[in-house]
Amino acid sequence: MNNLFCGCRQPFQDRYNVILTSAGPQGPVGPVGRTGATGPTGPQGLIGPTGPTGATGPTGATGPTGFGIIGPTGVTGATGPTGATGVTGPTGPTGVTGATGPTGVTPTITVAETNTLDPGESASVTATTVGDNVQLTFNIPQGPTGEAAPAVTQSYLLASSTSAAQVSDDSPIIFNTTDEGSNITLSATDGTITVNDAGLYLVLWTVAVTNGSTQQQIVVSLVNGGQTEPLATSSSGSEVAQSTGTATLNGYAVIQADAGETFQLINTSGAEFTPITGTATPNRIVFVRIV
Repeated sequence: MNNLFCGCRQPFQDRYNVILTSAGPQGPVGPVGRTGATGPTGPQGLIGPTGPTGATGPTGATGPTGFGIIGPTGVTGATGPTGATGVTGPTGPTGVTGATGPTGVTPTITVAETNTLDPGESASVTATTVGDNVQLTFNIPQGPTGEAAPAVTQSYLLASSTSAAQVSDDSPIIFNTTDEGSNITLSATDGTITVNDAGLYLVLWTVAVTNGSTQQQIVVSLVNGGQTEPLATSSSGSEVAQSTGTATLNGYAVIQADAGETFQLINTSGAEFTPITGTATPNRIVFVRIV
């Protein structure tokens, strides 16, 4: 027997008889009752095992390019070569001329006094301004008394040649006539000139010669006794006159001579020649002491 329950307060009271019969057709479903209050949450269950890793998905599209962090500044490189100089720019305009300044005063400079000081004192010049004028005073020491100048004797010789004798190479021209002279002697045999006073002498000569028509250069030299090097030389140039074979030689020398020193005018042509006499300008030599 099935126990049936009803909604009465006291089921199965003795005062009622329940007769059970076979079930009748099911009645319609009643309405859903209201939802009861939510019960408390139960405890969490155990974590299940990790499932297998799934397959790698396809690579996504490339994102936009970004900028990384700026690194530190690098070392400064070497200075490059200097470039070519640029073209000079045009000249700027001339500035305005400034105003003319006032005219200055021109002073008058005069010598007020000149004083002689004792020997050894220092020379000086003082200037004194008086208005627009300047007056100068000179103070000049007197020089010491100089020594007496040595006596200078007159020493000179003017000699000429009247000899037309042929002059060989390295032989003297014979000046055989003393026209004027003092303290200088002449040997008429070999043309030797001897100075008797030491000093500085000026020597001049003029000689006209011929060597026929050989056209060879003619050279004469002033030498002193016992010496081979000439003191001075004059020549006819590259050759004598082509038509006559003649030449006139002029020369000079300034020499320092000792007392008793001798001199001659020598043919140094390397060939003989002959002096020309009887001309308007005779062959001459001059010795003059200048100091």
